Amino acid sequence: AGRETIRQVYGQSVIAAFLPYDYPESVQSFLQTFRPRLGILMETEIWPNLYHEAAARGIPILIANARISQRSIGGYRRLRKWTAEVLGQVSRIAAQTALDAGRLVEIGADPARVTISGNLKFDVRLPPGQAEAGQAIRRSWGAQRPVLLAGSTHEGDELPLLEAFPRLLETWPDALLVLAPRRPERFGRAAQLARNAGLSVSLRSAGIVVPPGIQCLVIDSTGELQTFYAACDVAFVGGS
Repeated sequence: AGRETIRQVYGQSVIAAFLPYDYPESVQSFLQTFRPRLGILMETEIWPNLYHEAAARGIPILIANARISQRSIGGYRRLRKWTAEVLGQVSRIAAQTALDAGRLVEIGADPARVTISGNLKFDVRLPPGQAEAGQAIRRSWGAQRPVLLAGSTHEGDELPLLEAFPRLLETWPDALLVLAPRRPERFGRAAQLARNAGLSVSLRSAGIVVPPGIQCLVIDSTGELQTFYAACDVAFVGGS
């Protein structure tokens, strides 16, 4: 999905490649081939061999939008000596919140290299016309039709929604549930779960217009979720 987004935004003007498995020989070959001048990794990407080999070549590493969850910090604490050594090879860590910054320092990051920059997702500016595009989609569905969107859903997110949605239909019989799985490999799974719940299902790939008889639309595409957020009344964000 990431590579597809890169193609949509940049076309063929940039090279998109997978980062190799974090084995010394693989990382060495990768860095020798691409010769990067800077490495920017997102959120909680801690790759010891990549960091070591980058430092050995004088390639600065930045961890952007950095975060450490309450669930994972216990494991990092037990490995603090190791994480301190790994994070010591990072030039700068831009944490999402003060809490994340404190946790990163707690597991060994150098406080002098940690700054708080906020969450990148809150800095996104909508492209011109995107809200209008969402409203146009909404009009095609029916301006008065209630729409519930579940975006970026993970395994386990859809079932509670699919159990609750029939109860919503008792009050709003024309309501529409829109499911947007986070990963493309789950598109078919989400559609099947909706059918198993007794809902009539349509796929985004079949067209943007949803007839009144359709109760669930599965977004089996990438790069369109923001527009669909602009077309709904209530949004649930998966993985939360």
